[in-house]
Amino acid sequence: MSMPDWHSLEIDAVADRLEVDPELGLAAAGAVERRARFGANLIPSGEQRSLWRIFFAQFCDLMILVLLAAALISGAVGELADTIVILIIVAMNAAIGTSQEYRAERAVDALRALAAPEARVRRDGRVMRFAAAELVPGDLVLLRAGDVVPADLRLIQAAGLQVDEAALTGESNVVVKQPEGICAAQQPLAERLNLAFKGTMVASGHGQGLVVATGFSGHGFGMGPGGFVGALVGQGIIDVSHRNDPCSQWDGLAGEPVRVAAAVPAFVVTPGNLPGQGIVGGIA
Repeated sequence: MSMPDWHSLEIDAVADRLEVDPELGLAAAGAVERRARFGANLIPSGEQRSLWRIFFAQFCDLMILVLLAAALISGAVGELADTIVILIIVAMNAAIGTSQEYRAERAVDALRALAAPEARVRRDGRVMRFAAAELVPGDLVLLRAGDVVPADLRLIQAAGLQVDEAALTGESNVVVKQPEGICAAQQPLAERLNLAFKGTMVASGHGQGLVVATGFSGHGFGMGPGGFVGALVGQGIIDVSHRNDPCSQWDGLAGEPVRVAAAVPAFVVTPGNLPGQGIVGGIA
């Protein structure tokens, strides 16, 4: 199933795309099949790493190893200043990478803590309670005041429905939802009034919505267009596909200065870099 701009579609079109009756909800058998196809409505949990483990993982990058080798060579030929410069570069980039990666992992952990434990769902025309992890695209979810939105929803009914989206958008005011409205495809998240995002809180009123995204695929906190995790992945701050393999990733923002600094060893080992000249002497 493709991921259209749900907020730019009429309710009937959304129901057609999801192959669901908006009055009765999914059939139980269909929900089981979708659960097998799409997986659990969970944010995957990676291995918990300490700050020190994240820090030492920064030194698994090839460019960092090259720079460390260059520092050893500089020290061996007596160029202490060059060694210090290279080590400072390595330390600074390791610190930047550690800081960003640690904060990103804590942010994803915080998103996981926001997940709703249960949801009220209509399947086969009956309202039942399910663990939020069991929700699938097309499920018809019922919302009321105090509920945590269990998945990204395209709202189809609302009566005074107001949602607190401060955790997502930073806005302190609640958002009045309007399921009948149609939004432009590029509308900012905060202005998609016909959507309710996973992890936000229903402040007042009640409503119903069709699940359009689960787990990490959501548009709000997930990896969908404009999503929080998607933004982190796009900037190279986290790699959700390798969270358990610290030596397989390099922080995107820290990596650029490292690659620039990687040119330093070329000058360290050039014939012109005689004792007493250092890097600057080798360049000259």
